[in-house]
Amino acid sequence: MAPRDSPFSNDPVEILRSKLPHALKYGTVEEITELLKPPGALEVGLDDYRVDAQFDSRTSLSLAATEGHEAVIRILLNAGADVNKKCGVTALHAAAPQNRPKAIKALLEEGGADASLQDEDGNTALKRLL
Repeated sequence: MAPRDSPFSNDPVEILRSKLPHALKYGTVEEITELLKPPGALEVGLDDYRVDAQFDSRTSLSLAATEGHEAVIRILLNAGADVNKKCGVTALHAAAPQNRPKAIKALLEEGGADASLQDEDGNTALKRLL
């Protein structure tokens, strides 16, 4: 096991926190698929963390939606990500102002996103789109 102050961690949560945001931002499908694999011997509950992880007050799904990574959105939805989970905004709210029509379509049609949900300022995704 790596020492606490070592930049190299064996902690699966720390590994995930360091790799998943980068993979989500750049739409690295292969890396995301690998990171979302079942943890095997790792503690129970990490599966949920992997799919609905939060980074800088945003979910994995909202990060992928902001970047418009349709394939990544599908992977996360298929892995059980909560399409309506809020961290201030939902994934649909995140995609709307970025003008990501394919991401919006995937969230609505495949994920069943609730377009009537409001962000912390009372705005729906449609209002953020305009």
